[in-house]
Amino acid sequence: MLVEKIVRVIRNNYIYDDHHNRMSNTLAVTAVDGGYLIIKLHNKEIVKIYVPPPHWEDKYRDSINSTEDYFADDVGNGYDIQINSAMGDIFYEIEISHTEDQDACNDFANNVEVIFEPIIPEEYSYEQIETAYEKRQRWTRELIENNLFEVSIIINVSSLETLMKDLFISNHNYWFSNYDSLKTNENILSILKNYNLNKYYLQNLWKKLGSNQTLKVNLLFDLFIDNINGNISIKINEIFNRLTENELRKNEKIDLLFDTVKKNLQNISFQKRKGEGSFNWLFKKIFDIDIAKFLDQEKIENISIRKHFDKMYELRHKLAHGVDGEYEVSKEDAELYFNVTKKVNEFLLAEVEKLIKQEHMSTFTSLDIKL
Repeated sequence: MLVEKIVRVIRNNYIYDDHHNRMSNTLAVTAVDGGYLIIKLHNKEIVKIYVPPPHWEDKYRDSINSTEDYFADDVGNGYDIQINSAMGDIFYEIEISHTEDQDACNDFANNVEVIFEPIIPEEYSYEQIETAYEKRQRWTRELIENNLFEVSIIINVSSLETLMKDLFISNHNYWFSNYDSLKTNENILSILKNYNLNKYYLQNLWKKLGSNQTLKVNLLFDLFIDNINGNISIKINEIFNRLTENELRKNEKIDLLFDTVKKNLQNISFQKRKGEGSFNWLFKKIFDIDIAKFLDQEKIENISIRKHFDKMYELRHKLAHGVDGEYEVSKEDAELYFNVTKKVNEFLLAEVEKLIKQEHMSTFTSLDIKL
């Protein structure tokens, strides 16, 4: 439902109507495989509501998949929620439909927090990922042709983030293929630390060791009991050092990491551009693909695309959150950022394809030697 008179009050990134009976917001994320909106009040979860994936249609406007739901808070106030899941964002509007306690309603309006939690994504073939990327490119081109320049920039960045996530998850068989066991151990430890995955990896590792009770007892003794500093936290690098290649092979460590990451994908941000934990950092650690170097070396109109790339991300953030509304996005801006994103997307696709071919060649060579 549309609000008859909107007051653009920005609080926690929400837009409220005159009486705070309705609040709306847009999350700059695509529910590629569906997901959930987790609604919290004072850090306590009230409800988890399903978000459908967008329709996979050629035209952006046809991608919107809408749903409605109802929930209540602890004191009995009722709320209707409408969700529009589209390619590029999730829009939701919450309306107070039943009031038991007005103060509690006001508290909800002022302090509600809504977080998107993705469903564990499916794995796709390289060809499927490439085809989906090409479809998103057509959507963006259509938006530009229809003078929807701001939306095209949001879709640009969302499309890139979707591509990175798909390539990352669906090509785990090629993780660390350019690294030896020692470097793989080092990179796994960095990833676990930066994304707060140590505990989950250890749980999977312990299951992997299975019925080898002697090994488990020895590890427990070394890592828990015989610790002169009294620090009882398990150190994964010490476990790696103690386990022989026969007890835990390189590919098994990678499989454990994949299982850990896939179930905790929300810990990884594909929006962070710089520093440890950024997508630049992650792709270098996982695939030995240097996105940062590409951004610095590739140019458009004699300017490195890094400058355009960073400006595009900053602009997308402002557009998605409704700030800096006075800036007028031109067709030239939209075309420029379309071309910047296209270059980065195609670089990533080409680099991953190169890895796949390299691994296949290595497999065939190994088979030839055995024969």
